[in-house]
Amino acid sequence: MEEQLVFLDQTVHALRHHFVKGYLDTKSLSVVVSQKRNHCGFDIEAAIIGASHYISIETPAGLISEVVACIDIDDSTHSRCVTQPLHKLGHGSISPEKSGLVYTTCTPIVQEIEKSQEYIAWHTSMAQLNTKEVMGLLYEFPQGELNYPPRTAVVLEFTGDTCKVSTMHEYPNEGMVAFTKSKFQTLNFTQ
Repeated sequence: MEEQLVFLDQTVHALRHHFVKGYLDTKSLSVVVSQKRNHCGFDIEAAIIGASHYISIETPAGLISEVVACIDIDDSTHSRCVTQPLHKLGHGSISPEKSGLVYTTCTPIVQEIEKSQEYIAWHTSMAQLNTKEVMGLLYEFPQGELNYPPRTAVVLEFTGDTCKVSTMHEYPNEGMVAFTKSKFQTLNFTQ
């Protein structure tokens, strides 16, 4: 289900990281593109939304999700939602009870587009999306008066018991780009 969007002048500094345990109301997130895959018995959905992205994994204990967006998630509709500004996110892990997973985040990187070597590497690797081991999403948002459109990319890499998530969020109106990395790792993995 793809939604048509109009240009919104958002800022990289408005990005927030949300960890949601339980129901995630995706109807309010303006999904523009999504994909689903099963890995190690877990159903995984990745989506680019009007304000950035979400990753949801169905576990034996219920749904857990990562949402990085320029919006707040209404935690009154969720079992548990932990929210913090993206720039305050550090390296850490959490293992929701009975989920069978460990969720780990890395400190995000926010850089000027012109000076970012990681930005160049992202664009050269985008051709390798959607193989057996990789699931990728790329979306160009309306550019309004900008010289080029803002883009969001989400890449999930599947190896053994791990799903690594890497994202890129461009803000050409500010000349900035944000990168996030996280991973979901199964416990008691057998192949």
